[in-house]
Amino acid sequence: MSETFREKIVCDIKGRLSGYLESGSASNILLSGPWGSGKTTILRGLRDELKEKYTVLSFSPWESLAAEPPAPAFMRYLAAKINEIDAITVENVERNEKLKDTAILFGKKIWLSKPVAKLRELGVEAVSGLPDSSGLGFAKVFIDGDFLEKFSVIWLGKSPGSPEISGVLAARACFSKLLAEMKRRTGGKSLLLLMDDMDRTRPEEAVVLLDGFYHLFLPRQDMLDMDGEPWPLSCVWAINIPVMEEFLHSQYGNLPSFRSDAYLERIFDLRVNIPPLVGVEDAESLWKSVLGGRGASVRWGNLTLNGDALVLPGGSAVGIGELSRGLEYAVLGNLRLYRHVIETILDFWSGGHSLGGITDPLYIARVVALVRVYPGFRDLIGIYDLQFGVFINNLKDRSRPVYSLGNHPLYRYLEDHSLLAMLEDIGAISRDTSGQYGLGRGYRQVIWSFVELMKKGF
Repeated sequence: MSETFREKIVCDIKGRLSGYLESGSASNILLSGPWGSGKTTILRGLRDELKEKYTVLSFSPWESLAAEPPAPAFMRYLAAKINEIDAITVENVERNEKLKDTAILFGKKIWLSKPVAKLRELGVEAVSGLPDSSGLGFAKVFIDGDFLEKFSVIWLGKSPGSPEISGVLAARACFSKLLAEMKRRTGGKSLLLLMDDMDRTRPEEAVVLLDGFYHLFLPRQDMLDMDGEPWPLSCVWAINIPVMEEFLHSQYGNLPSFRSDAYLERIFDLRVNIPPLVGVEDAESLWKSVLGGRGASVRWGNLTLNGDALVLPGGSAVGIGELSRGLEYAVLGNLRLYRHVIETILDFWSGGHSLGGITDPLYIARVVALVRVYPGFRDLIGIYDLQFGVFINNLKDRSRPVYSLGNHPLYRYLEDHSLLAMLEDIGAISRDTSGQYGLGRGYRQVIWSFVELMKKGF
């Protein structure tokens, strides 16, 4: 199959990232994009493409939450990686027992002790995900108690209590030497940390990790060189920026002068943006990719793609371009979600389902898309005449303090412009010349359509 429009975007961005990483000094790069835009795919591509040139570390704070907080989980991961590197034999590279000693130290600190007591000893504010006032919650894992004492003795040959070095600077100096030794033991391969799903973990955990990594691990322009050597670690973070900014405001929003954009600008050297699904060409490419994908001929064998037209059972056809233009909603900028929507629409048509006498394929596609994207709206509001009427009344007068009820389903959808656009396009709601919302002429048909789809398992 030829390269799709989205694959070209992903390939170009991956190439830009690779070029920047290989251009010189250590970097801390932000790969920004909405959920489902291909960030994880790019990270996997970087891992595969650069694994011969870099020692690649991959970590997901979200994944670690299934078992433990991300801070000790990263220590566990780093200890395992150190052990892995310590076992490597590289020609003309002498073995250094410091790696082994460090892995043992990390192990004793985390998983050979009683979890609750040890987390408290490390600084429960940090490891449980509650950032302290200094913003160094994660760093506390490495600078509290006797851990830093032992860490410093291994790598600095002296106590961190020495007048010239203490606290975070001592821990960072230790990590500088640790990372440099990991690089030396792999024959001079720099380290590359790929951090994914920060925006899917809990807000407090994400902020603690971002703060701590910045102070301890990440290349910083104000201290790139340690002992005259370039910082041995580069990092690429895949983050949904609007979500991360909300996380930051949830933790620092009480500071009057706090600006999330300035905070992120300080941490990252480069920002590379991957767009959401953009325009009709991108959507058409996705439709064709789904229809030509693995298993498509089995799952939707009675649907045929004839040029740019999708031929449905019974012989009627609808243009891929018409479907792409008709489903051009912001919420479907999430490629993963849009792919699922396409699959659900194809399941409906391939299964021989119908909505009574309704034959307009675009109407059917929009209704199916709406219930796939907003199942809560359909199940709690859209199938009930009375509830739908209450929703419209609140939509007419959003100046009233209805938001005091928080997440109540009758209110939480009032400001979702993609939902409102979809409801307007299928005739459930309408707007007059002043922009005032009201019931659309087809709202009863829409309610009936919602019920029929529910009966059919959609």
